[in-house]
Amino acid sequence: MPDTIDLLHWSSMTAAINEIKSPNRFLQRALFSREQTLPTETLELSTLVRGREMAPMVKADGEGVLVGGHTATFATVTAPNIRIKMAMTPSELLYKRRPGSVIFNNAGGIQAAINEYMARELQGMADLITNRVEYMCSQLLHDGSISYSVSDQENFTITFPRDLTDAAWKTYWTTPPSGNCWNDATVTNRKILEDIHAVKRIMTYHHSLNPTLAICGSEAADVLMKQLREDPTFVQSALDTRDVTVGNVNLTQFFDEDGVIPIGRLSGVPFIEYARQAVNEAGATVDMIDPKWIHFVHAGPAADHRMYYGAISDNKLLGGRRFQTRRFAKTWEVEDPSAIMMLTTTRPLPVLRRPNTIVSLKVVSG
Repeated sequence: MPDTIDLLHWSSMTAAINEIKSPNRFLQRALFSREQTLPTETLELSTLVRGREMAPMVKADGEGVLVGGHTATFATVTAPNIRIKMAMTPSELLYKRRPGSVIFNNAGGIQAAINEYMARELQGMADLITNRVEYMCSQLLHDGSISYSVSDQENFTITFPRDLTDAAWKTYWTTPPSGNCWNDATVTNRKILEDIHAVKRIMTYHHSLNPTLAICGSEAADVLMKQLREDPTFVQSALDTRDVTVGNVNLTQFFDEDGVIPIGRLSGVPFIEYARQAVNEAGATVDMIDPKWIHFVHAGPAADHRMYYGAISDNKLLGGRRFQTRRFAKTWEVEDPSAIMMLTTTRPLPVLRRPNTIVSLKVVSG
């Protein structure tokens, strides 16, 4: 076990916090597992657009027809900044009892308890960051944008354009394409399978891809359960309730620690419930997935969604000639009153490279 001096060194702490694997990061793992660190705090986001025109025909031995190339768009964005710290006093480090510790201890035991305490607090700070990044991913999933405000000091909004207007091919529906919500009082009015097929058609239209996963809010999952109860033939003919598998990954096992509840495979699409919540800086409880919504996503590499990490501005990194890292952590001493300050920072930005690989439906009225 490293001694306190080694544990408090910024390079050791940075290495440790980048190895911490916090639970409850389902969206990050499912959609943004491709990570890239950058040497600058700004990101250049670019897209290439090619239309659906066919190549023109010409007569035999005729002259070639001039055609246009791709249309490119560029945007430069400064990565969001997460920077949190906490104070640890000598009384907390030396004398505060912790679960599982003995009342009387020798010097070696006290040192081990201090190391364990600091590692646990570092884990706690990593979990706070994970919760924030997971919520950023959920914002993108819902309407393709991330926004926040920092005490009137900074307003941040970034939007990745999804098709929200085309009557037939939009990817954001406040009612299902069939026009009837899935909690309609009349069973025959619920066009669940027709709506799922419409989603497939929309995603195929935009990117020639199919949904590989349907992420349900709590109320949306409830209406599926109600459908099974009120229409027993539905489960027999349409829903496969065996283990949900995407590719070679078994969701029942892979996301067991991430708060995911597998429902089954419906019309060839795996359905899961993700009802996890978190508490924001205002003390309000927020849902990662709106309870009334279902998000159909293509979670494979063809969607090309990525998690970028902007460069972190800190003199420790400059002195160590280490400019690219996902997370950074360090400590310093305050002399009076005596305390050790622990800080960690990161600059994450999840990016939808192909935004229309997400089709969102509000399936519950109200």
